[in-house]
Amino acid sequence: MSDDTSIEVAAKRLQTAIAGLELATQRRSISEGAIDNLQGEVQALSEDRSRLAQELDQVRARNAQLERVNEEVSRRLALATEAFEGILDRD
Repeated sequence: MSDDTSIEVAAKRLQTAIAGLELATQRRSISEGAIDNLQGEVQALSEDRSRLAQELDQVRARNAQLERVNEEVSRRLALATEAFEGILDRD
């Protein structure tokens, strides 16, 4: 092989290697972009989860309060009903 041919072969191999590196760099950049996007989505979902957990706690507390009020109203209605029945039975 002549020196010119060896240099041409080496130059082509170098060009191929550079092209491969450029492709790998592009793929890496795309992957990192995708990872950044996913991390952003995970962060947003985590914030949503925290907000929803807080809202759920508030709704549960409100539900418990309404249940207590409902029980009290039911108790009072039962007492009122008994009182009216007692009045009606006297007549």
